[in-house]
Amino acid sequence: VHPKLDGLTTAWGTVNFCNPPYSQIAKWVKKGFEEFLKGKIVVFLIPSRTDTRWWHDFCMKANEIRFIKGRLKFQGAKYNAPFPSCIVILRCACEGEQVKHHVVIRDGKVYTSYCTEPSCPCTQYQPRRKKT
Repeated sequence: VHPKLDGLTTAWGTVNFCNPPYSQIAKWVKKGFEEFLKGKIVVFLIPSRTDTRWWHDFCMKANEIRFIKGRLKFQGAKYNAPFPSCIVILRCACEGEQVKHHVVIRDGKVYTSYCTEPSCPCTQYQPRRKKT
């Protein structure tokens, strides 16, 4: 981790693991979802707060959610976390097969799918890539 880098304002790598500050989970989950839409893999370790807006807006669109049995206890911590945790995995369901196969116009925006799996979230949300 580089102290001068702000992960909320910079592009992420191809594969990313994020255990965000709990006070800013909504911002980090939104950023992770935006990076997923760019074709990146994002894995979160977060509280399973299924009663929040950010959970339903972003986590429920994940390919996998793995609930952790019991409460986490981080190394050096005196007590366990006071909430249940989970792993949220955002990745293309087509296992990396990036094949452009159709264009959709919705709400005045153009979206291009690069996925062959109709149920994949990237098929539904991938913004159109600009020609270079």
